[in-house]
Amino acid sequence: MTFKFDSLPCAPLRITSKFGKRNTGIAGASTYHQGIDLGRDFTKSKTEITSVKGGIITSNYWNDYRGWVITIKHDSTYTTLYQHLAEKSSFPVGSKVVAGEAIGIMGNSSNKAVLKVATHLHFELREKGIPIDPEKYLKEVKPVDENRVRQIIKEELQNASVTEPSKVLKSTWDEAKTKGITDGSRPQGYATREQVIAMVIRAVKAFIEK
Repeated sequence: MTFKFDSLPCAPLRITSKFGKRNTGIAGASTYHQGIDLGRDFTKSKTEITSVKGGIITSNYWNDYRGWVITIKHDSTYTTLYQHLAEKSSFPVGSKVVAGEAIGIMGNSSNKAVLKVATHLHFELREKGIPIDPEKYLKEVKPVDENRVRQIIKEELQNASVTEPSKVLKSTWDEAKTKGITDGSRPQGYATREQVIAMVIRAVKAFIEK
């Protein structure tokens, strides 16, 4: 399976109706499901819908049956569809999105009474225009490893304490110290916005005085 999702369309992943033949017991409901239904997050008042992979918005429209719909083209073969959004997505057609980017809010939009059921996302994966079962792709998405996140943060903090600038930028850093643009501490550390502004102002003053 070369194509894969880089993110889930919503979290937690709770499948309420699978792909393929089905009998919902609801008159007028489809007997062949071209996607899967995903339930809402009961711990939040709203459940965000996110793109499963980077791509381009190819449609953003209302349909009496589907409600608010948005589709994303990921490459020349694969497209995903997100249906029954609570409202029209703010992304215009042609917009680029990245994996995990919020594209809408889960809802139950439709003008068909049979579909005015519980809040959920109808999600489709299409291969060359033909709907295929997205479940296996969803289950390939690895959950966030909290231990790994902590390790990354720890490494970043350690880098922030490095007392020497990188070899490539050492001369520039030394010049900045000489002109009073920086105090010379934490050369490879992160800077807050106010620190950046302060350094920019000092740099402008140093340039003017020169």
